[in-house]
Amino acid sequence: MKILTSFTITKKQEFAILISAQVDELEKELSFWLPLSKITQTEKEIQIDEEFWTKKLEELKAPKEVVQINSRICETGEKATKVAVEVIFNNKAVEMFLWFPNSQIENVETTQDEENREIFIIMVAKWIWEKAYSSAIEKQLQYYNKDEVKYSESDFTLISKLN
Repeated sequence: MKILTSFTITKKQEFAILISAQVDELEKELSFWLPLSKITQTEKEIQIDEEFWTKKLEELKAPKEVVQINSRICETGEKATKVAVEVIFNNKAVEMFLWFPNSQIENVETTQDEENREIFIIMVAKWIWEKAYSSAIEKQLQYYNKDEVKYSESDFTLISKLN
């Protein structure tokens, strides 16, 4: 059983908590999600299932590739966040909506563009970005190809800014 005594709960959700804590095994302070089913929490400590902690340490050791998405729309719902990205499809710039589980969003910041419009900067793991983007394109293709296959994934070109 792993016991954390120095931690800050950053976010609480129905099935998980996001905490910041000193991870002695890695000698650094990290933020990470813990499923409530794998922990016992009191006011002063969090006890973590040993098998789960071993897997979590491996995950924390591996550097995570993060994608930064710039969007004019970022609407957080109860379980997921809707983000709009711009793509060129059929020679037109259109907005396409992506859905990210709230638990997979690393960070959201706001800034202003050159015309003083609010821009959201959303940070997600690269793998979740790829999955959400691919899923959104797939849904668009199902709609546009419902009668006959005319379009493919290569007909979509992302124009929203990613870093």
